[in-house]
Amino acid sequence: MEAARERHAFLVRDAVPLDGKAGSIRTGRAECVGARFVDAGGADQLTLVADSPATLELEFRIDEELDDPHAGFKIRDRFGVVLFETNTYCMRAHLGAAAAGSILAVRFAFALSLRPDEYTITVGLANGGYGDGQFREVICYLHEVTALAVLPNPAAITWAGAVNLSPQLSFEKY
Repeated sequence: MEAARERHAFLVRDAVPLDGKAGSIRTGRAECVGARFVDAGGADQLTLVADSPATLELEFRIDEELDDPHAGFKIRDRFGVVLFETNTYCMRAHLGAAAAGSILAVRFAFALSLRPDEYTITVGLANGGYGDGQFREVICYLHEVTALAVLPNPAAITWAGAVNLSPQLSFEKY
């Protein structure tokens, strides 16, 4: 297991940084070298089924030491509307300092409660979280680094809207 992790880290260190769309920020202090949805075995998933578990894996190559790094993501619909965003700081996770030359791999697992459609993912890395989700430094912020296609789930309830609230039903007859 350790040998596989070392080999993966070696490949990530040599990976080409991802480019973002217009408005992206790259300071050169760290680079996002991976943003992908993966299955339980770690294989890439290009499409996901609505109402199923999802895991987004982000990998950052740290080029200058960061004392309080935080990674996050944002999901937008095809109209650019932000449907969800969070980061490790807002999730109250403290990752600890990241040394220059290290790799920071962060995985966000969640229920994919979106309707079938096309979505884009924006990712970011910041340093020094404070307050209600502010950061001392934005290190890397890349718009639309990857896309996500959500397919219908034939086993799910029929619903409309942007998000499936997964309602629980109970009733009585008298």
